[in-house]
Amino acid sequence: MKYTIAKMFQILRHNRWVSILMIIEIALGMSVFTYSLNMFFSLSREKENQKNQERDLVLEISGGEGMNDIEKQAFTLKDYEKVDEITDGQTFLYVVLPQFYSYKNENYEFVMILVDYKKLDLKNGYTYWGNGLQDIMNCEMNPIPQLEKKQMPTKIAELNWKTETDEIKLKKCMVAPITYMEQYKEEISSAAIHVEWKKKYLKNEEKTIQKIETYLYNSHDQSFRYRIYSPEIELRNNTIKVMTSLQAINKVALLFMAVFLTGMIAIYQLRFEHREESYGISLAYGAQYKELYWEIFCEILLLNSIGTIIGIVIGYLVTYYVDFGIMISVVNVQGSWYTFLSAYGLCVVLSSFVSVITFRKLKKKKIIELLNVY
Repeated sequence: MKYTIAKMFQILRHNRWVSILMIIEIALGMSVFTYSLNMFFSLSREKENQKNQERDLVLEISGGEGMNDIEKQAFTLKDYEKVDEITDGQTFLYVVLPQFYSYKNENYEFVMILVDYKKLDLKNGYTYWGNGLQDIMNCEMNPIPQLEKKQMPTKIAELNWKTETDEIKLKKCMVAPITYMEQYKEEISSAAIHVEWKKKYLKNEEKTIQKIETYLYNSHDQSFRYRIYSPEIELRNNTIKVMTSLQAINKVALLFMAVFLTGMIAIYQLRFEHREESYGISLAYGAQYKELYWEIFCEILLLNSIGTIIGIVIGYLVTYYVDFGIMISVVNVQGSWYTFLSAYGLCVVLSSFVSVITFRKLKKKKIIELLNVY
């Protein structure tokens, strides 16, 4: 095995310029392929997350004309009470507030969630802390000293709430009553407010939505824009444009792969002709055909693996650090292990295909023909 690996590297060094060109070509193809797969898996993951959300209608708040949303509250406790009344108690509101505290020369960062305790069956008089905040909970620091600190119930700590830009894991949060919205109003931006509904529980859905939007517009003097929408439906509509872009990227990746595959087959056919005598000598000295096949396969796989790994690294860097404006803003594009496995799996398939074609040509010839003895 050690001899085979050393021989492969020697062959690659001997044909280094051709090898470098082939590595560059497969790296380009694999980088595009990796980026495309990362976007596809990110989109699929977002679709699954949307399906698993308990509530499927969301209030979108944006700044209105001539009014900065910092100057005025976009959604108040009074608004919540009124909207909850309109929906017969089916409105779910939570406010996300990042917190930073210094205590005894230690800095603590966590997320405080303001929520209606009745909707979560929590008792008043406490703040509830997830098990991911044990170190903060156990110290004397208390953001709301009027309330006693308490361990968050397991059924609440297991919840994950999806926002437009992030996923809130309650086990890493502190939960406080929604009545503290007034106390923290200067810290509450429109992006921190999340108002949601389950549409199947709304009586006369369209009429109810219109009534809520009308109330909010009238209550805030057109200072903000309000829109109630379904994230799942909006994602589905935007997916059509994204998938069109993904198909175009896939075609580019496949074109690179097709050119690479054609070039590799031609190059290895040429290499085979130059190494016929070497193969013939190996067979004459007792080498088995399967040993020669594995030698050919490993050589091709090594070359392809180098290009594939480089391409995967480039694809992941592009995924995290380059925005081509293809994906919609609510989808967080991330790398996936499925991408790595798919890309390297394709590498193995291509290597196997080229190896088989080259080996079949070798096996068609007799040893005496390989040795050029006539």
